[in-house]
Amino acid sequence: MFRKALLAVASLLAVAAVAPSIASATVLHGAPTLRVIDSGHVELTFGVDKRLPKKSGKVATKITVNGKAVSGLAYHGPHGSDSTYTARVSSGGLQVGSKYPVVFHFHSGTVTLQAKVHPQR
Repeated sequence: MFRKALLAVASLLAVAAVAPSIASATVLHGAPTLRVIDSGHVELTFGVDKRLPKKSGKVATKITVNGKAVSGLAYHGPHGSDSTYTARVSSGGLQVGSKYPVVFHFHSGTVTLQAKVHPQR
């Protein structure tokens, strides 16, 4: 009897320890978009379910596009219930119409998606 009660308590504690990390996981909504903004830069736009954490006034999430780190990652505004962000990356070697890997290093884990480069508006 004591062993069953101890097992039940241990199971509940294990679930309680894991629940906050699952609940705080950042979820990407939609596909990230790359768009040419000038001859040397591409803009990355993406949406997440909640605002990303900040450190020293800057967004603390690390993102790379085709192995190159993005710069100027900033909150762009709401889009429905999502939060949208934009960032710039130098476009050396990126071609319009091609897809490239975008790696998001969130606090809750790493997500890799393919994003297509769209022409300038």
